[in-house]
Amino acid sequence: MNIQQINSLDFVEILSQKIGLKPDKINSKSIWFKSPFRPDERTASFHISQIYQFDVWFDHGNGLGGKIVDFFIHYLKTDIKGVLEFFNSTLIQVPKNYSPQKFTVKREISIEILKTKSLYNYKLKSYLHSRKITSKSWKYVSEIEFSVNKQHKLYAIGFKNNSNSYELRNSFYKGSTGKDITTISNNSKIIKVFEGFIDFLSFIELTNDEKQYDYLIMNSTSLTNKTIEYLSTNQFQEIHLYLDNDKAGNLCTEELLNHFSNALDARKKYHFYKDFNDFLIHN
Repeated sequence: MNIQQINSLDFVEILSQKIGLKPDKINSKSIWFKSPFRPDERTASFHISQIYQFDVWFDHGNGLGGKIVDFFIHYLKTDIKGVLEFFNSTLIQVPKNYSPQKFTVKREISIEILKTKSLYNYKLKSYLHSRKITSKSWKYVSEIEFSVNKQHKLYAIGFKNNSNSYELRNSFYKGSTGKDITTISNNSKIIKVFEGFIDFLSFIELTNDEKQYDYLIMNSTSLTNKTIEYLSTNQFQEIHLYLDNDKAGNLCTEELLNHFSNALDARKKYHFYKDFNDFLIHN
């Protein structure tokens, strides 16, 4: 199994079968458990929300959260490789008729923006701090209050794209209200291209003169054609590519390098890291 397949499994069933956890209470928003991180806990503080594309969890006692893979990284005190080994061992039995497609979308999700304001929420700021993103970069994001399916009110860091939609991010959720690239113009002849906005903010953290460049944040490698369209209609002397060091990032970088003779692969600085933010965190 790979990471996507693991994250798309039924988390409640996994907790029941492999850890022996049973729900304490179930309501319209969440399924609550006594935390597996605190065996002597009396009041349930660990919840799983099922309103997203994949099940996500949050532990109110230690502030941890994420998807299934994130949980097992913390629970097993291991890394992604260790989680993959765990799920591909005999400890986890995957049904013979397993099909990734059946888990791709669990339910229809309707997201409505309720309020947009400057970043204020402590938990959102803490999340950014955990990624080494300081107040230096907060002017590029907003605090978004939004509802899911007209009933669940949530908060997230919002990063606006060229369609006036938002990339949404908090400690346990990653989504958007509509996909598009984000471009930031400073009338520069050099443009920096990033795969996601956290990597862009990471670059801002390390630069002393952010206004000397233009920026394009793809927000998804699926928007490569829109990226090419924008770069083709603007006369840049240099295009610096800061994509992720994974298969999707490699393929997208190769495509952009083949398309633009003035494009440069700028990943040498973080060659041994997953992405630019991973480099920032560990340095």
